[in-house]
Amino acid sequence: MDAALLTLALSWPAPFQSTEPPELYRARVGVIVSAVETATPRRDLQVALLVLAYRESSFRVEVHSGEVLGDGGRARSLWQLHRSRWTPDWESLSGTDIEATTRSARVALRVVRSSLWLCGRNELSSVSRFAHAFEVYASGKCRAPSHESTSRARAWEWAMVRVGGSK
Repeated sequence: MDAALLTLALSWPAPFQSTEPPELYRARVGVIVSAVETATPRRDLQVALLVLAYRESSFRVEVHSGEVLGDGGRARSLWQLHRSRWTPDWESLSGTDIEATTRSARVALRVVRSSLWLCGRNELSSVSRFAHAFEVYASGKCRAPSHESTSRARAWEWAMVRVGGSK
């Protein structure tokens, strides 16, 4: 497991009022990082997946396990994935084990890649590309990035510097 990615993921605050013991939280974040590394070797996409998972779910164990679904019960997994053509096995995307987390990371990766191609491919800067892609990821629409999507892209830029990746 890449120590820089694990350090990055653990640098973000643990979920507020979590009852999960810190040692279990750290181990579970290790599963998340391993799943992301398995999903893609590209550092920019690994960081994007970690930023999205954290910003979508704060790495909450209840979301990760599937005990809590987001968006009124329509979103599953750390990446808050909805039923779509990308998620034919939507029910299998929840679970804190490495297999379920990797399945979910791979689906999220497909959505991110599609979003980058659909809406970010003509942008000159990496931050702008990811801001547009994060907007498509969150809204399903290719439009000007919202404040939240821009904030996610800035978090991605900060994280890329922190893990030694190029922007």
